[in-house]
Amino acid sequence: MPTESPSEAQMQEKDTTEAPAVATKAPKDAAEQPAVSVAPTEGPSYEPSESPSYGGVAYEAGKNGVEQIERPGQSVPADGRIASKLAKDRAAGAYDDGLTVSAKVSSQGVVKSEGPGFFTGASYAAFAIKVNNQSNAEVDLSNVVITVLTGKDEEVALPLYGEVEAYDFTGILAPGKSTSTTYAFLVPDSAKEAALHVDLDSRHEAMVLSAKIEAQ
Repeated sequence: MPTESPSEAQMQEKDTTEAPAVATKAPKDAAEQPAVSVAPTEGPSYEPSESPSYGGVAYEAGKNGVEQIERPGQSVPADGRIASKLAKDRAAGAYDDGLTVSAKVSSQGVVKSEGPGFFTGASYAAFAIKVNNQSNAEVDLSNVVITVLTGKDEEVALPLYGEVEAYDFTGILAPGKSTSTTYAFLVPDSAKEAALHVDLDSRHEAMVLSAKIEAQ
C-alpha cells in the first residue's frame, strides 16, 4: 500500500516548533563585565567621636602677655598711644584724653544649647563693658578686641555666641556719648577672677581690667 504524503497543514504544524534560544556572543571589542556579587555589601561602620575640650583657643602669649593688634592703615607706635590709669579695684580705667572704660560680670551660667559650635555643660561668664567718651574726638569702636584670661597660667577663654545675647562693639562714639555691650566667654569651673584685655583702637593703649567670677 503506498505511504501517504503528509498534508500541508501537518507540515506547517511541525514548522511552528521553536528552536532553543542561543545566547548572543559579545563582540570582541566589548568591555569585560564584572561578575555579579553574591554576598551582600556591608555598610560603613561609624565610631562615636570623643567630646571636644574647651580649654581655650589656639594662642601663645608673648613675653608681654596679650599683645595689642595691628590694624591696617592705623599703625601707631607704642610710645605714641594714649596712656591710661586703672581704678583701685581694676574694674574701670581712664585714658588721659578723657575716655573711660569699665567692666563687670553681668551673668553666669552653664551652656545648655546643643549642636555644632556649642560646648554643652561648660560654664560661662558674660561681661558688660561700657565706654564713655569724655574726650574731644570721636572714637571708632568697629575694631574693638576683647580677650579674657583666667587662672595663674592666664589661659585664654573661648568666646561664646548664641547661648546669651552677646554682641561686639560697632560704630563711631561721638564726644560726650557712652555705649555698652556684652561679651561672653567660656570659663573654667575653678576660675575666681578674669582679666579682660580691652583693645579699643590703635590710638589708645590696651587696658587690662579685672572682674570677679563666682563658682558654678
